[in-house]
Amino acid sequence: MRNAAFILLVIIGSQLARGEEDLPSGDWVEHGFDASAKITLQSHLAQSVDRGDVPGGALLLMHRGEVIFREGFGYGHLRRKLPFTADSQFRIASLSKPILATLAVKLDADGLLELDKPIDAYLPETSALRLENGDRPKRMPSVRECLKHTAGFLTDYDEGGRPWLVQTGKGLSLEAVVGIEASIPMSRDPGVQFAYSGIGYDIVGRIIEVVTKRGLDEVLRSELAEPLGMTRTTYYPSAEALDTMPSFYWQWRSDGGFRRRLDSPTVPMPDYVSVGGGVVSTLDDLARFMMLHRSGGIVRGQALISEWSLTRMYERRKPGSYYGLGFSLGPAGDDGLASWIYHSGSSGTMLWWDRERDVIGILATQQSRSAGEKMAESRKRIPKDAPTWQATTKAQYIDPVFGWTGMAVGVRAGDSR
Repeated sequence: MRNAAFILLVIIGSQLARGEEDLPSGDWVEHGFDASAKITLQSHLAQSVDRGDVPGGALLLMHRGEVIFREGFGYGHLRRKLPFTADSQFRIASLSKPILATLAVKLDADGLLELDKPIDAYLPETSALRLENGDRPKRMPSVRECLKHTAGFLTDYDEGGRPWLVQTGKGLSLEAVVGIEASIPMSRDPGVQFAYSGIGYDIVGRIIEVVTKRGLDEVLRSELAEPLGMTRTTYYPSAEALDTMPSFYWQWRSDGGFRRRLDSPTVPMPDYVSVGGGVVSTLDDLARFMMLHRSGGIVRGQALISEWSLTRMYERRKPGSYYGLGFSLGPAGDDGLASWIYHSGSSGTMLWWDRERDVIGILATQQSRSAGEKMAESRKRIPKDAPTWQATTKAQYIDPVFGWTGMAVGVRAGDSR
């Protein structure tokens, strides 16, 4: 017993040395919630796996700064029956955007970059940007507009609007890919309209490399991840980590069945990965990130980022007043800031903070539906407009627990609702 106790103390000590303090935990019932609601939620998660609605996933809920629910469910690999656990590392897809935006805001507060400067002040190669008709834009987009998706670039849903799908794994640097992206025609002038685009996030990632003279992953680790104890958050998971991570599954609209996408090979550092979609993380790390926002930038009693800088991320500004810096935004609260902030990811992930009810949620799967554009709707088991499993779970089994009806089922990052 003494040896076991000693080993436990060593483990705890090493975690504390690396900043891996346990998240504060509380009891579901003691926080004022009905025990039957928790059982209903747990049953829904298990039954969703049994019905074949989702391969598996993990869910973490915090109320008033304490974890009151943290569970994995189902499988990370169906054939091998590998469980999807609450400790699983997974691809967070576009949840990378609020992390990258927060990093940029921190560097702005530290005086290393300016959010309102034009991007060509940092990247001269972007002065070559042109509109689709060949004209120069009326002005260069700012760093802020890149983060807010109002820079004027092609959207993720336009043809050619996802260059990372083509460039990842080719041995190119982020600098080289941004050079390629600077040759892609812009859809519109900057500051005219919201248009959800990962190109702007690649550009901001490269600007961060230029102003810090370091690789983006190193900056992410030193400036944000390590201070927060996000020790399993990176753009470059190891080969060993990839071998244990949940696989990604397409859910076919025709029959509702799952097809596993071949797992991507390891991308060696510092080769290019999507800045706004390439991060790998965990439930706990994402909770630590959201706790940074909840605390107003305070980490272990010290200010990592000023509260003023963080709250400017939640301002509703036109165009695209429903999207701030890295987050979708709810209606303005009494303080003039969004009453809730949220983001989803194409790998089946979502995170949110209901500021009014003080609830943080992280829901992760590794599942998305096939597009199925060429198939008649009458032949689809899952219609084009069917809400995702993740959105339904949040709206019907999580939000009612906390008395929240703030977001319609099926809303995704970039929607104008």
